[in-house]
Amino acid sequence: MINRESLSFCIKNNVLSIRDLTRFNPPLSVYILNNIGLIEERLDVEVLDDTVAIRGFNNIRMYLLYHYGDTVNLTKLREENIVVYNNICALGVPEKVIKSMGLKVAYDSKISYDELIEELKAIANEDGVIEKLDKRLDNKVRYEANKVNMTVREYIEKLGFTLDYRGKLSGKER
Repeated sequence: MINRESLSFCIKNNVLSIRDLTRFNPPLSVYILNNIGLIEERLDVEVLDDTVAIRGFNNIRMYLLYHYGDTVNLTKLREENIVVYNNICALGVPEKVIKSMGLKVAYDSKISYDELIEELKAIANEDGVIEKLDKRLDNKVRYEANKVNMTVREYIEKLGFTLDYRGKLSGKER
């Protein structure tokens, strides 16, 4: 009798991986592939046939759930499995496709709102004036500003800081 407990080593986030099952019990994996509907209903899982290319919205969703859980780090996905990443790209903008699957998206290079505020506080003077953004921070601020259709200056002001690229010349006449 097949039960969920006996297959727990190859079930993550309600997705059963045929590849992981095949490593330990090839005949059982063939049986499950031949009876996917019955197994999914009886065990209340989705069966991912990851012994073949991962294509199509539902297969990609199951693959991501199994390997990454409910939050997909696109940076890691791209490093670890470029084929799946490219198949996501074929469906549309990766972040939007993954969100439409009901999953969250993360990146290694993105920083949170609070982290951005802390970095800006570190370079601002006591009056909240920022004289210069380094390239890395400028790119992060520019990215966030573009998401809300603002300029870098407008976005920084929205965050409670003042941007003064002219530095010591501002407020003085030449």
